[in-house]
Amino acid sequence: MANNSYKIPVVGKTLEEILSSKKINDTTTAWDIYQRFYKDSILNGFFNIIGFCLALDIKVKWDTDLNDYEYGYIDTTEKTIYINQNHSKTSQIFTIFHELGHFFLHKGHGLKHRNQLFYSLEQKEEEEMANSFAAEILMPYDDVKSICEQQQIKAQEELIQALLSKFNSRGISRVSRDTVVYRLKVLGFM
Repeated sequence: MANNSYKIPVVGKTLEEILSSKKINDTTTAWDIYQRFYKDSILNGFFNIIGFCLALDIKVKWDTDLNDYEYGYIDTTEKTIYINQNHSKTSQIFTIFHELGHFFLHKGHGLKHRNQLFYSLEQKEEEEMANSFAAEILMPYDDVKSICEQQQIKAQEELIQALLSKFNSRGISRVSRDTVVYRLKVLGFM
């Protein structure tokens, strides 16, 4: 299970703190749902992202009208994540978790940064927070740290390949090379 004391960079909170603050109903928090799906992912070899979103009462739709530079967005009023259907599967997976980051971390309703090339400083910070949230779910700190320490890999490319192998197991691609490099840099391992 993910380290309950690790504070996500930029966000300054643990994943448990973020997800526990969101009530799904009178007795269930988003953290409860996450734990169930995380445990299933260990047994099944993959995290059921769509099932997780549906359990949170969030729909996911694929959109063919998004531009190449648009990965996706969340409409918090409709509780719907729109994903660019033309992007790679690993990009779509990261984008779903990124948009969930907006849902959990940022106040306000409506569309989150749809069709924008330039962001204000506040929006840039929100984007970085959503990226860090997504990276923590896809590549938990403890797992990354363990591989970095176990492997004692000196060459960056070997480390990247070891992490790609770990997080893209059983023929299921969950993370891209870019996500691995981003995660290593944010965590200070590269």
